[in-house]
Amino acid sequence: MANAKGIFIPYHWIDEIFINDEGEYDENYGKEVAMYLLLALKAQATGEEIKEPNDRYIKAIVRGYLQQEETMQQKMNIFTNNKKGSLSDKELDELLCQFYLEEKSGKEIVEILNTNYGCNYKDTSFIYRRPGWKKGQQLKSAEISKKSAEKNQSNTTFSAENNKKSVKYSF
Repeated sequence: MANAKGIFIPYHWIDEIFINDEGEYDENYGKEVAMYLLLALKAQATGEEIKEPNDRYIKAIVRGYLQQEETMQQKMNIFTNNKKGSLSDKELDELLCQFYLEEKSGKEIVEILNTNYGCNYKDTSFIYRRPGWKKGQQLKSAEISKKSAEKNQSNTTFSAENNKKSVKYSF
């Protein structure tokens, strides 16, 4: 299978392609419009020449849709290109957790992600909202709590041992 590119078809277009130039619902007309739309999208994706229909209304629909589809693709590319590069959500969250535990700053994290992972982040605001960062905070808190509990337990044991020794030597 060739590389698939997302095709966006707004819901209102589905109904509109069945309305012919006289304003009536026509199933055969809709099928013809749909066929030309799909052929035009395929040609656009593969770089082939777009075969235009003879009917000027169908031609206008196809051109209008191609223009809207291209705009939607550009907006989607802008959104996705400003994000996580080659990383999946899971990989990004694992890295953010690791960076939190290593006590890296937001600026350092963005620099590492942009340099090493092909990301295109402009600022650090996304870092603090990601589940990976929050997981790192939880792990760090749990680690601190555990150390604190161990220290308290060790102090209690030490105190108990001192009390036993002091009792032994008291008389």
